[in-house]
Amino acid sequence: MLSSYTILEVLLAAAVFLLALLELRGVVRARLDGRSKNLSRILSHAAMLVLLVAYVAFAWSYLPLESADGAIVTFNTPTFNWTYLLLGVMLTFLAAWESLCILRARRVGLTDNLSRLVTHGVMVLVLLVMMGLSVRKWDHYLHRLEASYGQSIPQVAIR
Repeated sequence: MLSSYTILEVLLAAAVFLLALLELRGVVRARLDGRSKNLSRILSHAAMLVLLVAYVAFAWSYLPLESADGAIVTFNTPTFNWTYLLLGVMLTFLAAWESLCILRARRVGLTDNLSRLVTHGVMVLVLLVMMGLSVRKWDHYLHRLEASYGQSIPQVAIR
């Protein structure tokens, strides 16, 4: 069951990757044609691609863990999914920020491109679903460890 969540996460990440790659290609082409001077859009889309690759790498690395029958402890895996949550939040923030910037540019009249707004809206929704799958997957994982999220958060000793 858990591996199906990971496979679904990877497939959704691939879809977001293709959307971000398509957007990056359009942004680079607009910049080369002189229709845009915005460097931040290029950087944010490149960052999205890098973060998506990292997200998929972390998700993929847990496939053997999910298919293990009761031998979870031998993997020496942290019990809190910082990697998924941090990468997912950063990706969703970048996609949402791009959506807001596009919406602002449309209101001011700088662009009339509706497809970029729709693409980024879809990316935000898919990224939210991916984060939800990650949390649900981790909930099942913690249940197998007989632990709770409260127990799984690392405690820092204050001296």
